[in-house]
Amino acid sequence: MTFDMPNATETFGRRNITASPTQSLAMMNSGFVWRAAEQWANRLAGAGAKSFAERVDQAHLEAYGRAATPREVEWAREFLADHGIDDEEAAAEHREVWKQICHTMLNRKELIYVY
Repeated sequence: MTFDMPNATETFGRRNITASPTQSLAMMNSGFVWRAAEQWANRLAGAGAKSFAERVDQAHLEAYGRAATPREVEWAREFLADHGIDDEEAAAEHREVWKQICHTMLNRKELIYVY
């Protein structure tokens, strides 16, 4: 079974914390997750005149309920540079890059485990 779930016929006070490589692979390769990332990226990229850092912060607020850390903003900048995008303000036009950023965020540990 890729994703474990509670057994509805038994009572159990607390679920075991489990994650397997197949869960991560299923999320990483899922067409549903890629489509969700694309829709999210389109919304973020079309979010008016926000700066790059504000868009990254907005993405973290939406995904994790918290602001992006300075390291996470730097990670996003490095991601742009790795894709040959030097102008942060023009990054909003690069929907494919935003899609990949969103996809990566959807596959982080913070969304695999619900504490």
